[in-house]
Amino acid sequence: MLGAGILIILPDSTLSSSIKNNLKITAKGTISERIRDLEFLLAICAPGKHEFACGSWVSDVDLNLSDEKHTKLLQTLDALKTAKSALEHFGVTEELELDNLTSEDHEYLNTLIAASKGESVSLIADYDNYMGDLQIANLKVAVIGFVAEDGNVKLKNLFDELHRNCIIVLDEDCTELNFDLVPDDKKYESSFCLRLTRQNLLELSNINYDAMYNSIISVVQSDLYLSIVNVFLLDAILVYDKKPSDPLLEFCEKLSAWLVEQDDTYSGQLNCLQVAKRHRPLTYAELAQLRQIANTSDYEMVKVAAFILLDSFTEARATWDAIAIAERANTENYSHFPIWNLWTINKPDELCGIIT
Repeated sequence: MLGAGILIILPDSTLSSSIKNNLKITAKGTISERIRDLEFLLAICAPGKHEFACGSWVSDVDLNLSDEKHTKLLQTLDALKTAKSALEHFGVTEELELDNLTSEDHEYLNTLIAASKGESVSLIADYDNYMGDLQIANLKVAVIGFVAEDGNVKLKNLFDELHRNCIIVLDEDCTELNFDLVPDDKKYESSFCLRLTRQNLLELSNINYDAMYNSIISVVQSDLYLSIVNVFLLDAILVYDKKPSDPLLEFCEKLSAWLVEQDDTYSGQLNCLQVAKRHRPLTYAELAQLRQIANTSDYEMVKVAAFILLDSFTEARATWDAIAIAERANTENYSHFPIWNLWTINKPDELCGIIT
């Protein structure tokens, strides 16, 4: 094994010039590993002194590959570097696994390469008019398309285009309506990133949280918009609980603080504090703030949340049990609340196992 990206099988005979005809190479690992190992292999396939971090090696045997294999390896290396550059152009931060690429993976990767060079691409499968994603092996890349004059599509990194805020129309249930059938005074500005689902946040490989935050706070605000952003924040916290990452945590901290700046409610304060509690102990002042919320709020569910953040699970359960049965039974209204993930003792059965 050479590094992690190439498996080299040497012939049984003693090393000689015949090795250049018998050397067998199998691609393995991630794209960065294979690029590194191909560069290493090509560098040592010549006699001379080779320097390594652990010392040096002097070879008097010509390990050169045949001209045909050498040329093919150089072409492969160039293609891999081009593909990696295209992935970086689209903001991908994860490594592409090369072990089992399908023909569809190759097709979508070539689409990204062409798009990264500014070329138009044919409309791809599973793509809608606003935005979509490309599944390439273990990666999922969010893109947005703009129709070119030739009828093809210019694909761009979704997170590079979030400054293009969209106008949406929502009813009281936050369901999108037909844009053309609604008067202008019922249309609301929004951010493209608020179309992302919880599953998108879990799976996408090119998320740019700074771009998302800047897009969200740049939108003309309304009560409806702030409500949508708050739901998006709760989804982001749930994603963090399932797949923790520092950039996502920082995004949740900044967004929860911004929401409190726009509308300083108990619910907003609780969201700030539940984000903080996920990575550090709460301060004495924050605990006092929670106790004040628990003592003064007019809403029992808010009190339950405050008690959970205080680790006062007995009080949380007693408050929950005192809530009207009809209200408690309607757990669908509360099942997406990440606060339940912090309730570890005396948790009601109806709140167990409902968050995935």
